[in-house]
Amino acid sequence: ETALQYSPDCPECCTRLEATRLMPSRLMRSFVDEIVVRCKFGCNWTGRYDVHEAHSQNCPLLLFVRRINEHDKTISALQSQLRLAQDEQDFLRRRHDRVQDERDTLRQRAAELENERDKTRSVLQTQLRLALDEQDFLRQHLDRVQ
Repeated sequence: ETALQYSPDCPECCTRLEATRLMPSRLMRSFVDEIVVRCKFGCNWTGRYDVHEAHSQNCPLLLFVRRINEHDKTISALQSQLRLAQDEQDFLRRRHDRVQDERDTLRQRAAELENERDKTRSVLQTQLRLALDEQDFLRQHLDRVQ
């Protein structure tokens, strides 16, 4: 059938051939099956043509390559997860830095407010002492006048 794709004529008598009328030759199949072939994957296996397909399905080299491909897929997936985790870590690190900056700003503002409170307290205590002293003075003066 493969030969018919190249030429629809018989190579011996040049008559037109039809794929539906072709019959496999058991004798030729037997000769072809006895041909010694090598593994198409390169594992150094040699054997009869009729068993090469069974070998190809279980070729140690092919199975090894498939395992490598599976591992490559796993590695690729893990690398993607790692990149996502690193991106998230970078995001959280930047967020942490912003929060620390805000905390430092709030601490500085709190210190400024405490300083202002202490100054205000000191001024108010001074004013209170002065008012109490003035009150004492006025009482004493009032006591003398009466």
